[in-house]
Amino acid sequence: MTGDLHVVVSHPARQANIYYRPRAAEEMGAHVVFLTGLYYRPDRMPYSLVHYLPARKRARIEFQLEKRRLNGLSPENIVSLLGPTLELVLRPMGKIQQWFAIHDWLASRWIRRYKRNGSHRSPSLFSEFLRSNASGGAPRHKGMVRLLEMTPPPPPAVPEFGDSAEQDMQALRDEVRDADFLLAQSEYSVRTLQAVGVKPERIFRCHLGVDTAYFRPRVGPRAPGPLRVAFLGGSSLRKGVHHLLQVWSELQPQGVELLLAGNRTAGLDRLPQSIPSCRILGRLPDEEFLQFLQSADLLVHPSLAEGGCNVVYEALACGVPAIVSSNATSAVRNEVEGIVFPVGNVEALKLAIQRLCANADLRRRMGEAARRRAESLQWDSYLVNLAEIYRALGDYSRTKRAETLQPALGRRF
Repeated sequence: MTGDLHVVVSHPARQANIYYRPRAAEEMGAHVVFLTGLYYRPDRMPYSLVHYLPARKRARIEFQLEKRRLNGLSPENIVSLLGPTLELVLRPMGKIQQWFAIHDWLASRWIRRYKRNGSHRSPSLFSEFLRSNASGGAPRHKGMVRLLEMTPPPPPAVPEFGDSAEQDMQALRDEVRDADFLLAQSEYSVRTLQAVGVKPERIFRCHLGVDTAYFRPRVGPRAPGPLRVAFLGGSSLRKGVHHLLQVWSELQPQGVELLLAGNRTAGLDRLPQSIPSCRILGRLPDEEFLQFLQSADLLVHPSLAEGGCNVVYEALACGVPAIVSSNATSAVRNEVEGIVFPVGNVEALKLAIQRLCANADLRRRMGEAARRRAESLQWDSYLVNLAEIYRALGDYSRTKRAETLQPALGRRF
């Protein structure tokens, strides 16, 4: 009966992993429409103009554009609501919320036309993402089951965020109210949803995936030099970088180097420049990203709030053990692929870093387990798991019988 299910996925698509949602629906045989923004089609204007650029510039631009499509996703099922123009204007200006709002307004208009179309009267599923809710609301989606995916959850109520934490939680309560079901990428996301009153029978839990063919352990011996402890992400309070820097200042370890890679983002005015054995690399060129992970001996991700964190999955695929907070676990299991410490507990973070830096055999065992874990969480597995969730929601949309959901709700994909 999946052929009777019409799935609409809506997102401006800043991250390539978004494209796996419509592909999962395609592979289960549903009718799919993906409402998005810039989607790379090499044979169409204006993207075909890239072919006429000088070779080096063309290669660089094509590398970036390739992130905005997915092999196996049917181009005929994609509707570019914004196209490249608005994104190229708004995103460099940092106007992300305006970009999302325009997309959601256009998505609402498209959905109203979709529902008026006589050939699309069968029960349907609308899949969208947290913080992209202008298209939300029961009147606009009457007759459609609405699945809202949380990415990322708001940060917890800790001193660093003051009153903004409660404001974010209230915004979350408002946003999830009209959703029929929620999709969470991590246990922290599940806990956050339950904290704002979402009942467990409305929450699906599904791991993200990782490309283990691209992200893979380094080949050959380790390059000489100090032990490398890596952080990769936005340097912000939300990411817990201030906790990591505090620990490093107190430890001042010998023969170990901390490497901070990623953008500087809101919440942390500036990074100190005088911490011993710490290098601040800033944003890495794309061609250096894989090499950076492969050269790391240990990943530390002390974030205060994460859904499914791509870099954690990618580090595991590279065979790098990880130290993560209890709010940033992604796919890391304590004492298996790394160490999970209580979020915000600087002393526990310090002990975890000391322990893994001092024990090469433990790092090796955890690194091998990390690669095995990543191999069990490839994107093909994600497609199967998400399709099962869509299938259960399709059955529910036809019958409105809650028992059709129990096999899927009872699992943690």
